[in-house]
Amino acid sequence: MKKLITLFLIISFTFILFLNPKTLSSFSVKFIYNLGEKNFVFNGEEYLLTKNSDLLNGRVIFPLRDLARVFEIELKWNGEEKSVEFYVGKNKIKLFIGKDYYENNGKRESLLVKPYIYENLTYIALRDFSKILNLKIDWDDSKKSVLISGNFYPIVKTKDDLGNEVTFFEPPKRIVSLAPSNTEILFALGLNSEIIGVTEFCDYPEEAKKKEKIGGFSNPNLEKIYSLEPDFVFGIRGNPKDTLINLTKLNFNVLAYDPVDVDELLNLIELIGKIVDKREEAYNLINKMEEKRNSLINKAKLLPKKRVYLELWNNPYMSVGENSYLNKIIEEMGGINIAKKAKGDWPILSQEFIINENPEVIIIAYMGQNIDEVLKRPGWENIDAVKNKRVYYVNPDLLFRLGPRIVDGMEELFNSIHSVSKVDSFSVQGA
Repeated sequence: MKKLITLFLIISFTFILFLNPKTLSSFSVKFIYNLGEKNFVFNGEEYLLTKNSDLLNGRVIFPLRDLARVFEIELKWNGEEKSVEFYVGKNKIKLFIGKDYYENNGKRESLLVKPYIYENLTYIALRDFSKILNLKIDWDDSKKSVLISGNFYPIVKTKDDLGNEVTFFEPPKRIVSLAPSNTEILFALGLNSEIIGVTEFCDYPEEAKKKEKIGGFSNPNLEKIYSLEPDFVFGIRGNPKDTLINLTKLNFNVLAYDPVDVDELLNLIELIGKIVDKREEAYNLINKMEEKRNSLINKAKLLPKKRVYLELWNNPYMSVGENSYLNKIIEEMGGINIAKKAKGDWPILSQEFIINENPEVIIIAYMGQNIDEVLKRPGWENIDAVKNKRVYYVNPDLLFRLGPRIVDGMEELFNSIHSVSKVDSFSVQGA
C-alpha cells in the first residue's frame, strides 16, 4: 500500500509540474502602476508611459506597446483584420481591435474590455493582459495602484556568430556544451543538472568532470550528442562547422559564439542568462566581474608601466599581438606588450627580438615550462626580467578560456606585472 501511495504522489507531482508553466521559469515579474501617473515601475526600474493610462468600465487600460517593451514581447500588427499577434511561450495570441475575445492558438477566450486604438496606440486592460500571461494582478483601492506579479519567460530570439537563428519559447533543460569556456559560463550562472554533456577538456568547476563526455573541442562526437537529446547545444565558432551544421539539420537548437574581448564576453553572459532563465544570476555575475576588472584597472593606473613579454610557447617563441584581447588586458593591467609591434594576433618572435625589447616582466602561460630554465636561457642573462628574476607562471586556463574566470587571469597578470602579493580575490563560480 505504501508503495502505491508513493507512486501516486510521484505521478501527481509530475502531472502538476507538466501542466503548470510557472514551474518552467524563474524570471520574477513585478509591475507597479499608480493610476494617473506618467510613469510605471517594472522590476524596480522606472519607465515613462508613451501615453497616459485610463479607466474604462472600472478597468485600468494601458498602452500595449509599453507592456510589450518591458515584458520583451514582439508585437505583429495585421492591418487587414485589425489584430495584434504575439507569443506567450509557444502559445500564439491574437487580439482583435473592438472584439471582446482573443485567440489562444486559435481558441477563443473572453476579454473584460475590448482592445481599442487611440492616437495610433493599441490599449488593453491590465487585468486582461495579466490573464493572457498567466500572472497575478492585485488592485490597491486606497493607493489606486495596480500590481502585476508572477513568473514569466520572455521568448528569446537570437542569432549566433555563424548566422544561425534560434528561438527559445522556454528555458532549455538539457544542455550540451562544446567548449570549456561555455561550460564555465553555464556553471557560473548556477546551472548543473541542466548540463548533460561537456567536452573532454571541460575540467572546471569540479562538477564538470562528472558530466557525460561528448568528445573533444575540435572533434565532438555527433552520435553521442544526438543520443543525449539536448534542447540546446552551446558551441563556439572554433568547433567543426560541419558538426554544428549537422546538429542544426537534426533540429537541435545550436548556437556558436566567439567573443573577441571581455566586453563581448559580458554581453554573451547576459544573453545566455536570458536563454537559460538565469537573468538575475547573469547580472550579478557581470557586476562582480566588472567590479573586479575596474578595481584592477584603477590600481594599475597608479603604478609605473612595465614592459611585458607574455610567452605562449617556446618552440618557436609565441606571444600575443596588438589585435588580441590579451594585448588589451596586458595594457589594462599596466603592462606594455613588447609583441604589440609584431605582425599577427599570435606572432612568432625571434630570440633577438625579445632580447632587444628587453622585457621587465616575463609571464609564461603554458604547461610544462620550468621557470628556472627560462632564467638560464643562453643570451637572456641581460634581459631585465631575467636579471631581476621577474619571471612568473600564470595558469593558461585563466587567460585563454574567455569565460568568467578571465578576471582571475587579469588579477594574476596584475600581480605578476607589478610584483605584488596576491590582492583580495574572489571566485566567480556560483555567483
